[in-house]
Amino acid sequence: MSMRVAFLVFVAASLLCGQSMWEQRTETVRAASIPAQAPNPSPPASGPPLQPKVSSESVSAIEKSCSEIFVRDKINPPDISIGRDDPAGGSPAAWQTFQSPADLEKVAKYANFEDQAWVWESDGNIVHARITLPTEGWTTVADYCFQADGTIGFVTSDVENFTVNEIDRREWMFDSKGRIQNMKEQFLDLDTGKPKKPERDFTDVDTTIYFNVKDLPFASLLQKAGAQP
Repeated sequence: MSMRVAFLVFVAASLLCGQSMWEQRTETVRAASIPAQAPNPSPPASGPPLQPKVSSESVSAIEKSCSEIFVRDKINPPDISIGRDDPAGGSPAAWQTFQSPADLEKVAKYANFEDQAWVWESDGNIVHARITLPTEGWTTVADYCFQADGTIGFVTSDVENFTVNEIDRREWMFDSKGRIQNMKEQFLDLDTGKPKKPERDFTDVDTTIYFNVKDLPFASLLQKAGAQP
């Protein structure tokens, strides 16, 4: 079993440890290094555009709601499990759905289905998607919280680097229209989850921001599964 496969067990267990000592930044600081997928029907953008500030209470309410969703989904099984074959030295295959997380895990043990995603619904709407993309050097785990209309509300991403045993954790907050309002970043020890000084710069490892459920790379599968992206 490769290091990437073994690490997926840890990834699926918990993504949101260590919530102190955040370095707070606005979206302008890292905008150039965050590849963003613009809302339909606009073409993809090279980075999140500058957005007007809105009520901090509104953004905080969205962040609080999404945090509650993430906590709930730590113990609730996902409604949809998705994976794709990603052979070494080859191009990733198409995403496909599985009957359960256990079925996806079983296939991943004997194939290269290490690109994985899990989706949670509420009242028939997609509210949470987690995407795990491992490589030999690091694993990126991103949680996306969507508002009732499908607009992005909150994103948290862990870039877990095995070489320096470090996690680069980033969070993006959005307003009710899906506009980036703020960003936070901190570095954690991969083993203990405790904050630490960064040993290297992670700007070469990006997290894609999907501004709407319909922008997810497997959105068509969600429709086939009966969800409302």
